[in-house]
Amino acid sequence: MHGLGNDYIFIDNLDDGKLDIIPYISKLCNRNTGVGSDGVVIMEKSDKADCFMRIYNADGSEAEMCGNAIRCVALYLYEERKIKGPKLKIDTLSGIKDIFLNINNTTREIETVRVNMGQPNFRGSAVGIDENINDYINKPIIVNGKTLDVTILSMGNPHAVIFVGDVDKVNINELGPSIENHEMFKNRTNVEFVEIIDRNRIRMRVWERGSGETLACGTGACASGVASAITNKTNRGVDVYMKNGVLKVYWDFDCTNNVYLTGTADAVYTGKIKLKKLN
Repeated sequence: MHGLGNDYIFIDNLDDGKLDIIPYISKLCNRNTGVGSDGVVIMEKSDKADCFMRIYNADGSEAEMCGNAIRCVALYLYEERKIKGPKLKIDTLSGIKDIFLNINNTTREIETVRVNMGQPNFRGSAVGIDENINDYINKPIIVNGKTLDVTILSMGNPHAVIFVGDVDKVNINELGPSIENHEMFKNRTNVEFVEIIDRNRIRMRVWERGSGETLACGTGACASGVASAITNKTNRGVDVYMKNGVLKVYWDFDCTNNVYLTGTADAVYTGKIKLKKLN
């Protein structure tokens, strides 16, 4: 399944069966000799929600949250009749997320999925930098000998947002890994390059921690929307344009301080894999 091309292999382990998949994750994600994906998601039983979503990046490292993957999990639970909808809860390492399914009244198919992504967190302890730092908004870091202004925040996982004039001109293969692995970030970070179109629209390219550049990123879209609003470059509701589509982000700053993410989710195929054949 994928959200705007940000694709994951989803494994149904809701019956809590024995699953020894972790050693195979990087091989599964290989697009030449495996299935090919940006990561692996395992759906597990939860006593607190409709399911627990466990997320692994393509390099096998575990992530806290993924905005695109969680919409796909909601789609799966609905299509497999494990929930009745339109409201459900999915537990993650960054907490329980409330989800609403926009279901077509005629076809009964899901058109979009809205996720309450929770509150943005600017504390150093939340983003894996100096715990004495309470915010790092539009402040400089030195990368490859150059000074870049970044806004650092957590949307359940860490993000470094950098505003640029044209996202197409960013050398993401150079800057992405340099910032992801910058000494400032104890647990590495996701990196977003953001171009402001107007007060209601932005463009974004993303370098995901442990996966490289991906076509879309839900938490990255949220981080970019919040960073754009808090630096007064946009309103608190924006359309985030990425390589493969658009996500809607709304930061309810005045009431709940929660960030809401809305977008599509698509199931492509199901199948079986011979793990021992993976290289």
